[in-house]
Amino acid sequence: MGLFDGKHFTGPVGPVIFRKRKGKQVVCARPLPGTMKQTESTKKASGTFGMASSIVKHIKEANSAEIMSYHDGTLHNRLMTEINPILSQCRDLATMRYSFEVNSFSQLAGLDFNAESPLRKYLGFGPRISLEKNSLHVKFPAGQSKKKIKFIKESNSCDLTLSLLLFRLKDGKRLKEPLKQTIVVAKNDQDLLDAKEFIFVVPDGCLCLLSIFLKYYDYNQLLNHPMLSPAAICFAELVPGDFEGEDLNVWRDMGQQFD
Repeated sequence: MGLFDGKHFTGPVGPVIFRKRKGKQVVCARPLPGTMKQTESTKKASGTFGMASSIVKHIKEANSAEIMSYHDGTLHNRLMTEINPILSQCRDLATMRYSFEVNSFSQLAGLDFNAESPLRKYLGFGPRISLEKNSLHVKFPAGQSKKKIKFIKESNSCDLTLSLLLFRLKDGKRLKEPLKQTIVVAKNDQDLLDAKEFIFVVPDGCLCLLSIFLKYYDYNQLLNHPMLSPAAICFAELVPGDFEGEDLNVWRDMGQQFD
């Protein structure tokens, strides 16, 4: 359907399309269905868009208990902007098969769930995160306890939650619930975080997405809200090898394999 803006027509009308180009009216033939040619890169991108959307959906869904709907409206698009190019780069166009490296997803590290309250603004010193074989180590620096968490005025404590979401991309599986470890930090005593270390056991062949969430409290009252809910993905790496056998984790089918 063509539209008239008072000066120009835009949109399709019958066999032609009206467009504006450099302030002038342009009319061109409307392409017939099936006649549009795609470049190789366009084909590759179109093939990964839906798969990227699936990963984004599962990241948001698995972390929903911590996000609490306090993400900003741009989260989906920001995740898609990062993940779709990753899938495109890791997919062979000739075979349409994926080949992921340890650091293929590393650019996700630092992505905030709520751009209105970036985690780095409230967590002054990020932990040192390292993957050592099948152990993910998260260690906070020593001697910086008073500068780690920026407390909001009304709060007297803060829950710091480490949430580890695992994906078995080749099998099309993800953890039903992320692995979580939480520490309660008092506003007037942050020594609990001084040189504190957390360790997660991770199977071979899994993509590890570690996120940190901060929840502020005035005693038992949660103070987070849509404009203030610091949380971010802090680590994104693939454990080398292939997942084999069974483990004690509960896995959920994603409906799509990335092999």
